[in-house]
Amino acid sequence: EGGSEVQLELAGRDPQKGQAAVDEIMGELQGLDGVMCSFHRLDWSLPGALDELLGSLNVDALLHTAGPFDGDPETGVLAAAIRAKVPVYVDVSDPMAYIAKARSLSEAAKDSDTMALICAGAFPGFSNVLAVECARRLC
Repeated sequence: EGGSEVQLELAGRDPQKGQAAVDEIMGELQGLDGVMCSFHRLDWSLPGALDELLGSLNVDALLHTAGPFDGDPETGVLAAAIRAKVPVYVDVSDPMAYIAKARSLSEAAKDSDTMALICAGAFPGFSNVLAVECARRLC
């Protein structure tokens, strides 16, 4: 409303999957003005790659669903969000080693004004959203 604009920036390793995701999102949002979506090829595990991307964009929120969280307690995406002073960070982690490491970044997140919500998880949150979507499609 009032000329507001939303820019969804997707990032991932596979350009074909990325473009398919962009197409799906834009299909779902068909008819909405002021919403744009684009894809950036990114391997966030490469040193500096995510920092460079975040530095080139005006990011209000970062939703990290790529993982792997299990068996890799590193918090590279969260740390990059904090360095870039992204206001909101959300991930779907659940392994205890990752959670402990992420919690150790609490002061850095506060200092950068990054609100970090870790462990948003797939269950029960996303499963409830998916159930509502499935019900909507069935009706």
